[in-house]
Amino acid sequence: MRDEQPAPEKSEVPNFASEEAASETTPPHSRSNRRKMIRTGVIVLILAGIVISLNPITQAISAVLEQRAISSIRASATASAILYNRGLVRQGGIMDGFDAAHRRWNPYEQAITPATINRLRPLWTYNVEMQHPSVPTVAGGMVYVLDGQNLLVFDATCRQNCRPLWSYPVTNQLGYAPIVAGDLVYALSVHLEEPASRLTLLVFDATCRQDCQPLWTYELRVPVAPVRMLAASERFYLSSARQVYVFGGHCRSACRPLGSYAVESDIDALAAAGDVVYLNTLDKRGSGLSAIDARCVQKCSALWHYYTTKFTRDASDDGTALTIGNRVLYVRYGDALAAFDTACRGECQPLWQYVKRFGLISHSPAIMANNLLYLSSIEDGVVIFDGNCRKDCRPLGKYKPRVRDEEVDLPRLQLVAGGVLYLRDADNQLLAFDAACRQNCQSLWSYTDRSNLDATPVIANGMIYWLNYPAQQLTALGVPL
Repeated sequence: MRDEQPAPEKSEVPNFASEEAASETTPPHSRSNRRKMIRTGVIVLILAGIVISLNPITQAISAVLEQRAISSIRASATASAILYNRGLVRQGGIMDGFDAAHRRWNPYEQAITPATINRLRPLWTYNVEMQHPSVPTVAGGMVYVLDGQNLLVFDATCRQNCRPLWSYPVTNQLGYAPIVAGDLVYALSVHLEEPASRLTLLVFDATCRQDCQPLWTYELRVPVAPVRMLAASERFYLSSARQVYVFGGHCRSACRPLGSYAVESDIDALAAAGDVVYLNTLDKRGSGLSAIDARCVQKCSALWHYYTTKFTRDASDDGTALTIGNRVLYVRYGDALAAFDTACRGECQPLWQYVKRFGLISHSPAIMANNLLYLSSIEDGVVIFDGNCRKDCRPLGKYKPRVRDEEVDLPRLQLVAGGVLYLRDADNQLLAFDAACRQNCQSLWSYTDRSNLDATPVIANGMIYWLNYPAQQLTALGVPL
């Protein structure tokens, strides 16, 4: 039997003719697109690999930059605290309005600036019992707060879960802020009674940190009227109705007034610069302005006096009518601002006036900062003057503040610190603007809470404090460090 031979394998010969035919039927641009897609895919894969490999590096760089920014803010807050405490010694004390001249300008703030303000976050709150909005006082590393029932003292370096270091019962029915001058803390207890209110001045050692008791107290029975306090020229001044009481600024026990003097009308505001105390007074017809030698303690005659019925009375009744800066005294009326030379004696008249037909905004004090005077009017919004101007002064700039391109109604100025101008709108929202802005100014930052703000904030050492009257809370904002 013949062996069967395996059939020879057929060699597969490429059919060049068919491939050429297929190639001829494929459009050239399709082949080009396929090649582009392949190249693009390869590039995408390569870039994705690069991004994935660089992501940890990018995160590390971001973390380093963030840590550097926080370290810079921490260092600025420390520097601010040092400058702040030194500055308080030079200016003689800290009070509502920041200083005796009521400039409402903290020139020592370095941590909260236009570049850092968006980093602010709520750090802590503390529940209080208030009957009237008040303003905290920051001095000597402490935050002093008068709510309706107590003087509360907090560590200013605390940044979370903060509680008072000590407290003392003080009835504060009218919301007067504590004053710290030298090594003394002045707090006023007010009991509103008819026909006369009962005022008790309590003075504490500012270096005390626990179980603190008053060094001395002094009680007055006075008519129901606004009460004003001021620390200047190593004196402490307390006014009620038409009477001014003068205490020694270094007395630490069994203290009584060095003297007192009377004026013709109810005192609405006190301010001081140099060796002169200025009193703004109100009666049924108009407003008066008196300059008194700060060294005088009784039977004091005015160095000069100015009285006018030309301008409407300011309806604020909040003690913010006077601001002093660059040797000029500014008086805010209901519809005008008048500037007086602080060196004047005898028959003094305004150097210049700014009058607005629709009036100035109530509860919006003038601010003197960096040789600029800030004011707010119903017609013009924020108005800025040269603080060195003495005659025929015109605004350097004016603008209606804007938040997200919407104009702010009735902007009420609060203070300037760290190159930031703070104001409140009609809804009590706290807004921040670059203090150097002159027109078309947009807010850098805004803040509100469930009950909105109510009292003037205080900015010091990289922190913002205020007493929220509707919410009954002390709130502290800062940069998380």
